[in-house]
Amino acid sequence: MDMIPLSKWPTFDVDSSESKESAVQVFILDSENIPDSIKTLAKHAKVSLESPEKYELRGGRHDGKLYFFGLMHPKIQKRVFTQRGLLDILLTRLSSRDINGAASCTIHLFNSDFRPEVLELFLHSLYRYTPFKEDGIKIKNIHLTGLLSDIWWRNFSSMFHTLGWVCFARDLVNCPPSLKPPEKLSLKIREQLSGLENISAQETIGDELLKEFDPIHKVNQGSNNKAVLLRIEYKPENPVNSKPLVLIGKGVSFDNGGQNIKTDGRTLVEMKLDMAGAAVVASVCGIVAANKYPVHLVAYMPFVENLYSSKSMKPGDVVKVPKKAEINAPEDYLYIEVGDTDAEGRLLLSSVVNHAALHDNPDLIITIATLCGTTESMLGSYMAAAMSRVNDLLLNIDVAGRTTDEPYALVRPSSDVIDECLTDYESEIASAKNVNWGVIDGDSLQAFCLIQSFAKKVPLLHLDICGTSFYRFKMTYKSKRRRLHGATGWGVRSVVEFLKRHYNIS
Repeated sequence: MDMIPLSKWPTFDVDSSESKESAVQVFILDSENIPDSIKTLAKHAKVSLESPEKYELRGGRHDGKLYFFGLMHPKIQKRVFTQRGLLDILLTRLSSRDINGAASCTIHLFNSDFRPEVLELFLHSLYRYTPFKEDGIKIKNIHLTGLLSDIWWRNFSSMFHTLGWVCFARDLVNCPPSLKPPEKLSLKIREQLSGLENISAQETIGDELLKEFDPIHKVNQGSNNKAVLLRIEYKPENPVNSKPLVLIGKGVSFDNGGQNIKTDGRTLVEMKLDMAGAAVVASVCGIVAANKYPVHLVAYMPFVENLYSSKSMKPGDVVKVPKKAEINAPEDYLYIEVGDTDAEGRLLLSSVVNHAALHDNPDLIITIATLCGTTESMLGSYMAAAMSRVNDLLLNIDVAGRTTDEPYALVRPSSDVIDECLTDYESEIASAKNVNWGVIDGDSLQAFCLIQSFAKKVPLLHLDICGTSFYRFKMTYKSKRRRLHGATGWGVRSVVEFLKRHYNIS
């Protein structure tokens, strides 16, 4: 088996010659304007096309095929909730025994009010990570046809193109932790990006990290696998930004807390998700390169395992971070006292943010991480958190989040607040602490302030996706968010949308 097995998502095409041969035919109809040919077909299938009170999916058989007719009441058929509810029923039916092994499905769109984002969400919901069990949905090929406007198809095509990369991010997170040690994660991402133009990759592995990335090496000390810092650069001709954009994603492939070990069994079983930030960054790189966006992009993904063992980093240890690009003596480092080994994410991000600010001369740094449980406690699975000192960055991510149905709660701390947080991080033996046990409130904000302090004068946008990256329970498709069990890919769409807005890319 592949070390990181991927999901088998259905293939998809538009106006395929095979559409008419599908054993399952679905018609999304405008209740006030049903073509005569569809009325005749429904009559043969013994299905009534009378307008429902809300929405219904009515099915029948004819000539060995299964037909579904999606109907919505005229007064509410434009509503997103109504359209999602209809496709929720379809999703359930495609999982039922009614399908009887059918391998393909054709969806015919006869409703011009049907929104492309709703259909995109439906296709997204067909995702299943089932390398280790029999999949409930047998449909392997989906054909889409319909007499809709060119603008509709362009909007849908743009949305659909990102789905493969979102599913890749979900696969990386859903994969069992023993199958994705740091070096295997890095290899899988490099393989996935290898066919794209203007992409280059560089790895820093194991003891090579000691000089410039000591926190990454120290966090991984308890593992028998080597830590890896993967650097991806996408540099097209004539980019719109003279200085690169830097993306940094936290990549802890499994986190049991180290010496400050986690004790909640429910939490531990989900700790394969702690590399969701890196998965988002990898997929954003893929989308940007595949679409040939004119943005110079540098991405860092520090991959580690934070494990308890006799070799683990201990509370009270110190890690070092370079003060400047050239390192010649111990005085060229800042030192951070480790107050909590389970607050490893801020150490990883601080190290890489510091390096990017010193060596890449970026115009903007974006960090993406499942960083703080306090963020999840505050926002649940409803919203992620976006933090920055720059108002324009927060405004753009706010619009991007609402556009892609990945909303963010915005936090813009003042200079005084940041200074106060950093004062609370003061250490008696080092330049700072990663956690101050005397100050237990505001941990998410304190973590951001520590990371921000290493960005120098470079604008920083921090996205904490702790509560939104992984859903613990199965949620209904028709609820407002994409609430299916497991990894969500939250951040891929909103970050891409943010980049398009920030750099005025159409």
